[in-house]
Formats: sequence, C-alpha cells, structure tokens
Amino acid sequence: MNKLKVIGFSGSLRSKSFNNYLLNNFKEISSDIIDLEILNITDIPLYNEDLWNNTPISVIEFKDKVKECNSIIISTPEYNYSYSGVTKNLIDWLSRNPNVLDKKVIGIMGASIGFSGTARAQLQLRPVLTALNTYVLSKPEIYLSYSETKFNKDGKLIDNDTINKIKEYAEEFISFSSNFY
Repeated sequence: MNKLKVIGFSGSLRSKSFNNYLLNNFKEISSDIIDLEILNITDIPLYNEDLWNNTPISVIEFKDKVKECNSIIISTPEYNYSYSGVTKNLIDWLSRNPNVLDKKVIGIMGASIGFSGTARAQLQLRPVLTALNTYVLSKPEIYLSYSETKFNKDGKLIDNDTINKIKEYAEEFISFSSNFY
C-alpha cells in the first residue's frame, strides 16, 4: 500500500509546545499509512506585500513544499479563544501570489492545557481555510485538553485514548483525501 504523502506544521513557535508534541506523535503513530513531513515555520517573516518583489527564501521553500503535496495537517494552539498569529501569518503567505492552498485537503488538530482543548481555535480556522478553497476534514476531531497530563517530559504521548484517537483520525484523513485525489 502506498502511503499518503502529507506535510504538517504546528502553529506554535515554542520548541516544547504541546502542538509540536502532538504533531510529532501523529507522525510516529500513523507512520505505517502516512508519510508526514513536518515543516518548521520559525523562519517565516511577518506577511508584507512589499516583500513580494524579493520574497524571502523561507517563504518560497515553504510554498514549494505545499505546491508539491495534496494534503496538510495543522496542529494549532489556542490563544485567547482563537488560533495563533503565526498560523494566520503563514496562511496569508500561502494564500497569495498564488494561493498554493487551493484544493488541498486539510486536517486540523490541536492541544491545549484548557478543558476545551483547541475547539474554539479550530472553529475559527475552518471558515478561513474553506474560504481559500480547501477541503477541511470535519470528523473525527482532535481537541486535546489538559495536554500537560497527556505527554511525558520528552513529549511522548502517554494517554492511550489519545493514541487511539490519532489512529482513527489518520485512517479517516486518508479516506477523506482519497475523495479528492
């Protein structure tokens, strides 16, 4: 069976972010069916149209990776009831000159220390991605709450329910993606 080639990124710049942990664990848990390449967004500058004549190499390389893939996984934190500014910034870069998100399959997940996980952030991110002509997986959902109790000190998932949910999510993501490619 051919593995689905997917790129992923975390909407957090913090190295020990629960969203980085979640994405890394997703990669490991789903490695038998998904080939996930995790991209780093730390070098993406603030969006500025004045830079289009001399687009930063980090933006060009990221956009090239997105152009080459069919599917994307986003692990988003929740800040002040919304997704992060760095996620919005990256989407602004990716959606212009040209929109490389067009007709991509997107999966959203997230981890937070709060009781609702990242439900509100994901709820706000979905219409933005839909407006950019992407196909967003709606179910199942991963809103990992109380994240500090779900990972060990090295970022390894220790919660069996979450591990099983990730397996289910990966299988559904493949099935959903196959509807478009």
